[in-house]
Amino acid sequence: TGTIPSKTLRETVLNLSGWRERGFYGRGYRVKQDISVGDLVERLHKTLDHEVEVLQHQFMRNTVKSARAAVKFLGPNKVSLTTDTGDYSEVGFANALIAVGTRPHRPRDVPFDKTRIFDSDEMLELDRLPRTLTVIGAGVIGV
Repeated sequence: TGTIPSKTLRETVLNLSGWRERGFYGRGYRVKQDISVGDLVERLHKTLDHEVEVLQHQFMRNTVKSARAAVKFLGPNKVSLTTDTGDYSEVGFANALIAVGTRPHRPRDVPFDKTRIFDSDEMLELDRLPRTLTVIGAGVIGV
């Protein structure tokens, strides 16, 4: 966890750069002239906080229970949950959705150095944003 969803990172950059508004305001339009890593992180947190709030409300409205834990199936309708603090419980269910989370793929033959070659998580640790950036990947971040 702590991984920034690629779509959120992409949407944040599009928002801060003013990319979507350029058709109306012209190519030179920017929300902010010099976008810093701090600006990116601040906007990401706002976006993520909003998305979490939306999900929490949807869960409450639909009586969905959630847990953050290591899960092990004990049977077709029963799991054990072990939290980071070691709390253990067993839960029965009619329907379950297990969201395992993701992390950026890091091919072994790519020399990640956190300076010129980095993944989407390491980007948030940079001292400054690069003037140009080549994105290599699939999914929404590679579009």
